[in-house]
Amino acid sequence: MKGIKYNLTFQDKTGTSLAFSELKMSELLSKLETLLKENYGIDNRISNQTIYNLQNRPNHVSRLLRIFVRVEKAT
Repeated sequence: MKGIKYNLTFQDKTGTSLAFSELKMSELLSKLETLLKENYGIDNRISNQTIYNLQNRPNHVSRLLRIFVRVEKAT
């Protein structure tokens, strides 16, 4: 869907939460991939289906992503 923005909350390796607001899907995907690589050394490809599953079907997403990442639509 065009024009939807997302808020990202990411927990880094020190336990602090980093908040990023009003990101487009492409920005969200690249930001999430770089944060996972920098903080945890996880070189994983994230897709828009993964973001959808984080929001609506969290049981179908990797346990690591469920622990470190929260994504919601910006209002």
